[in-house]
Amino acid sequence: MRLRTGMLRCAVVVSEALEGRAIVAEVGGRWVAHPTNASDAARLAAIVHDATPSRATVELLSAPEVARSRMLLAGCAPALGVLADRLNESMGPGSFRWLPRSSDVALDALAADRVHVGGTHFVDARTGAPDLVAVRRRAVGRELAVVTLAHWEVGLVVAAGNPRGVRDIGALARRGTRIALREVGSGARRMLESELRRAGLPTALLGEHAVLTLHGHLEVAQAVALGVANVGPSTHDAARSYGLDFVPLARERFDVVVPREGLTEPRVARMMDTLASARWRRELEALGYEASESGQVAATVRAA
Repeated sequence: MRLRTGMLRCAVVVSEALEGRAIVAEVGGRWVAHPTNASDAARLAAIVHDATPSRATVELLSAPEVARSRMLLAGCAPALGVLADRLNESMGPGSFRWLPRSSDVALDALAADRVHVGGTHFVDARTGAPDLVAVRRRAVGRELAVVTLAHWEVGLVVAAGNPRGVRDIGALARRGTRIALREVGSGARRMLESELRRAGLPTALLGEHAVLTLHGHLEVAQAVALGVANVGPSTHDAARSYGLDFVPLARERFDVVVPREGLTEPRVARMMDTLASARWRRELEALGYEASESGQVAATVRAA
């Protein structure tokens, strides 16, 4: 890494285009940059001057120490954004930033040392239990701690009042259905395909009825709220955020994954304390999550 006046040479996430502005942090002893979201415009962290698929030059708009203290939480649960906000509102080491990403992308970023925390809600289609195989694949050379964030209901979001009378997964096969679909590799997409197979329906109907593919639970709920789609796979808390009706299909555990040796790092320890606090659990419950196990280490995983 080369640090010079007003500028910082940093690595960027290979799979994501970077232009205009970026969020920069230090992960695993190197600088990384991620594209910002539209909602981050007022919190511009760095200006991108030159970028290739693997490297970029950015101009930091704050002291390097601020970027070094930043902790990146990647995952699709909107509760991660709430967690980052609560941590940033309280005193303690570090600042926290939520990067909305699918489970696959979040775990890949964690494995590549591009984020500090990766979120996942993959489920074993046969048993319904949390699927740790995807975590184990990313544990090469180290041990990962799987920490429960909460349990949540996943299912179908529909317009307020449920005007199409959606009751179960079979509604996706109806004529005139317009689905706001999640991307391949997301836990919601896997859930949807699993439920279709369980009902004896072809997963190909998703492609037939999809009107757009989105990258987050809130985005799916927004598409339904705007009438772009009339149904989509999402979560109960996302439905609540947009005043939509919700048809539950499954109950899942959402986990955050961190390197086990990092559990005592001050920023991680502060996050863990918050997750286990009664105040945090009450807030999650109010958002529609079941939070009795929040902050508990559910498993430690090594590569097979």
